[in-house]
Amino acid sequence: VFPEKGSFKWKAPSNIALVKYWGKLENQIPANPSISFTLDAYCQTHHVNFRLIYFLKRNRKNPLSPKS
Repeated sequence: VFPEKGSFKWKAPSNIALVKYWGKLENQIPANPSISFTLDAYCQTHHVNFRLIYFLKRNRKNPLSPKS
């Protein structure tokens, strides 16, 4: 059962890679390390509002029902 309406909000901080490892050695070990840092002050905030609408005509089959 889904709610008829609601909202979600989340924050995605920026992450900058200063050194990105390239290549791998045996057993999937990186050839060189990577260095990165996260910028909490520079982030994106996402907010999504939704409302579900159900509509079915009386004389039509439910499109969500299993096919026979």
